[in-house]
This record gives sequence, C-alpha cells and structure tokens, in this order.
Amino acid sequence: MDDCSHRKIDDLEIHKWVSACFYEMGISNVELAVRVVDRCEMLDLNTKYRGRENETNVLSFGNGDIDEFGVRLLGDIVICAPVLSEESLNQGKEQAAHFAHLLVHGILHLLGYDHLQDAEAEEMESIEARILSTLGWSNPYIEKTDDD
Repeated sequence: MDDCSHRKIDDLEIHKWVSACFYEMGISNVELAVRVVDRCEMLDLNTKYRGRENETNVLSFGNGDIDEFGVRLLGDIVICAPVLSEESLNQGKEQAAHFAHLLVHGILHLLGYDHLQDAEAEEMESIEARILSTLGWSNPYIEKTDDD
C-alpha cells in the first residue's frame, strides 16, 4: 500500500498485525480479507452499506460462514488509504501504527465488539491498546503532548 508518505506497507506487515490480533484474542482457523481503497470507493461503500455520505477510515463486513475445509470466514476489512494518511499526519502517528490500529479495530468489530456505549468503548479500546503494545506501539487513545 502506498500511504502517500512514500512508506510502503507490505502484505507481510499486514499479516503480522492480523496474526498478532488473532493470537491475542485466542482465534485460529479463520480467514480474513483486507482491502485498501481510495476515497471514492470508501464513500460508495459507506453510503451503500451504512447510509452515511462521507468516507471513513475503516469498515468491517462480517461473514461468519464456514468453508468446506472448516475455516471460519470472518469477513472483510476495508481501509481508506487517504483517510488513514490524513489521520496519521493530523494525529502525529506513524502510519504503520495507525494502519495496524485500524485493522485491529475492524477485526474486533467482526468479533462482536463495539463502542456505542461507554463501557463497550473502554473494553474495546483496552483490547486494542493491549494488542498494539505486543507490536511495539503505544496506546493510540493517549494523546501526544509537545513533551512526547
């Protein structure tokens, strides 16, 4: 993925982040699709499937079927590269760390986690921070200060 900063994120990195999430959540024998899209496609998906006429950073589409080999088809994660780049820049985050965070966030949605209520959000954010720490990144919900 060319994330607009000339930093290439390759499939091996994405696989590592997904694997770390699955390991931490105690999940195995699953398949997940990850797609990186532009603004136009994300706008289309968000409008069509969520009724929201704006692009967003990540969408999760659950499946849950079991294939002929007994593998659970967890679903699809769609990430909008330009939104990811903008958010990384605006939030002062490394793009790879933000990409990993969005992947983990999307996977947790596919596993039934949500953030509609405060207690749900706290639980989900705590799990995300724990998984990202195994990858060597800081808690994405702690705001950076000028002293950081």
